[in-house]
Formats: sequence, C-alpha cells, structure tokens
Amino acid sequence: MGLDNKLSEKAVAFRKATGKAMDEIDDKLAAHIEEGSMPFWVIDKFKELKINGLNIKGYGSPGLSTVEMGSVLFEIGKRDGSVGTFFLVHNAIGMAVIDALGD
Repeated sequence: MGLDNKLSEKAVAFRKATGKAMDEIDDKLAAHIEEGSMPFWVIDKFKELKINGLNIKGYGSPGLSTVEMGSVLFEIGKRDGSVGTFFLVHNAIGMAVIDALGD
C-alpha cells in the first residue's frame, strides 16, 4: 500500500520492530490461543519496543500520529487479534484518558 511513505522514519522503525517482534513470538502465542489464555508476558515485549503510549507526547511515549499509531497496531493485530485488542485498550483508551485528564 505504500504506507511507509506517509510515516516518519521513527514510525517506520517502530512498525518494523513491532512486526519483527511479533513474528518472533508468534509460535508462543499459538499455545495461548489453544488454551484460551492471555499471554501477559507480551507486556514486557511491548516495554522493550518502547511503543507504550502510542500517540502520547512525553513520559517516554513515542508521540506517534494517528496513522503512525495505526501502523504499529496493524503489526500486532495481524498476528494476534486478542493481543492487539489488549494493547489498544490499555494504550489508546486507558493511557489516553490519564494523559488527557490526569495530573
């Protein structure tokens, strides 16, 4: 789709790193799908990638645009929808509310 042409270099790097990391853990995720369990260990993987916070500026978050944020979420969701939903709920809903209304 040529999406990378619309992203900053930083966002392309985040997208590629996220895709690579998801490929590396894909086999481990399959067991959780069969068990119907949540692989909470992915939280540490997301910390390593420094993608938490998505579009929040500051606090160690990447400060991505909405399109850039979507590219990272696509890389997670195309490999495991439940992990993508988990990540999105905690980052785009939970952290966004704290960022907008917290002090």
